[in-house]
Amino acid sequence: MIRIKLAILDSDETYINRISNAFNANYSDKLELFAFTQLEAFIDFVKDNKVDVVIASDSFELDTKLIPERTEFAYFVDSPNLETLNNKKVVCKFTKIDNIYKAVLNLYSENPANVFGFKQDSSGGTKIMSFYPCSGGNGASVLAAACSINLAAKGKKVLYLNLEQFGVPGVFFNAEGAFNLSDLIYAIKSKKANVVLKLESSVKEDKSGVYFFDECKIPLDFMELTSEDVKKLIDVIKSSSLFDYIIIDTDMLLNDVSKEIMMYSDRIIFASSGTENSNLKFSRIYKTLEIVERQMNASLLQKISVIYNKFNNTSGKYIDGIPNLNILGCVGEFNRSASALIARQISQMQIFDNI
Repeated sequence: MIRIKLAILDSDETYINRISNAFNANYSDKLELFAFTQLEAFIDFVKDNKVDVVIASDSFELDTKLIPERTEFAYFVDSPNLETLNNKKVVCKFTKIDNIYKAVLNLYSENPANVFGFKQDSSGGTKIMSFYPCSGGNGASVLAAACSINLAAKGKKVLYLNLEQFGVPGVFFNAEGAFNLSDLIYAIKSKKANVVLKLESSVKEDKSGVYFFDECKIPLDFMELTSEDVKKLIDVIKSSSLFDYIIIDTDMLLNDVSKEIMMYSDRIIFASSGTENSNLKFSRIYKTLEIVERQMNASLLQKISVIYNKFNNTSGKYIDGIPNLNILGCVGEFNRSASALIARQISQMQIFDNI
């Protein structure tokens, strides 16, 4: 197991004692902490000992050239709104100890000396379910979030992974933290960071127990993802062994990225509202996937299930013409409720019991 050597410097002795106690109580198996209140003693220690990460208060006049080249450096700052200081990364002092630990982990992951490969998970331990809309407004995202909440309530470790071009996980899940999916994508593309550690430092946990990444800071970061990038992303998440389930919420585009996601998925779940338009589009999607299945010599159709969502009992109709289509259940309409509330209500239904 990796045990990161962390040196911190702050003139506030009370703060130093408090953060030291918190790290020792929660992360003694992952961090070896060296805390200082005097600049001279701090510099001498860092120069004479191997330290992985250094965080120093911006109140000191510290010559950062004295920090060894292989040591990652950041400033301790009071403001949560700063991203850099003197062209160096920053860590907000006044946040939860979990967030400070993740900031340390993020710094450590970016040192090229700490980059190593990962094993692909061939054990089948992590299950992947992907959710797609048959047409716009069918509520695939609500169903994906509801499924995540349902599984988390059953004691499973669940990652809700939003891979929509303009998706906003914050509609359903919220938690403190400075990092987002862009950080992980950059680590994968650059090949200069430890992506497994970057994953652990970037992921957040909602109060429901569901883990998630905040959306990319700039949507273009996601739009530049290739199918190979998505493959690496999923491989990294599976190899981390952090999750029992990955719930992927994505667009129905049927491009190379979508095909890669489908190939990895154990279940492919479509949301249909039961309208004529939605059902006809699903039929076209299904026929297209029949062709894709033959072209890729892959098994896709047997993974497919449908959930009727926003179903109107008066005008809604079931999909016909597709024998043995697996229907997981039917969800009625919710009047003017927030998406997060609807997801939590759906999560308590029995539609996910046979997933």
